[in-house]
Amino acid sequence: SGADGSWKMTCGVDAAAELTVQYGCTGYIAASTVIPAGTFFTEKQWSENKTLTEQKVLVSGKVTNRNGGAPVPNVTVTATVTKSDDTTETLTATTANDGSYTIENVTTFADVTFTFELSGYETETVTVTAETFMTLTDAHTLNAQITATSDIKEMSVSGTVKDIFGIV
Repeated sequence: SGADGSWKMTCGVDAAAELTVQYGCTGYIAASTVIPAGTFFTEKQWSENKTLTEQKVLVSGKVTNRNGGAPVPNVTVTATVTKSDDTTETLTATTANDGSYTIENVTTFADVTFTFELSGYETETVTVTAETFMTLTDAHTLNAQITATSDIKEMSVSGTVKDIFGIV
């Protein structure tokens, strides 16, 4: 179709046959219209305006402890979408006892930032791009690992940089 969505096709058709027009575009749910047999006995043209529906996906996964891999229940998983008009949409789920979660109806038209939060753990943030989502038809798996704050140890790291002549 053109930039305005318009399309035109000239072709020979069997006027006694039914004709199916199919519409599709990455990021949208495909649609079709059946033009009944016999339509072109009396008509020389046919036109239709069709609005496609945005393809939304289900995102699910499992949240585990980075130290040991045990599932982490009660993690708040937030999907934040910033739309082209700078408004945001937020979808939220909480992990089950096995660390699993599911968020439905996630847009495929924008980058989505997923935040995994639970008191006593470092917050983990992952961004999935629109380019990744637009290749999907119905689902995406996003697993995450979070670290208990008790597992984080403060330490000091130091050293010296030298070149071939000694100290820089």
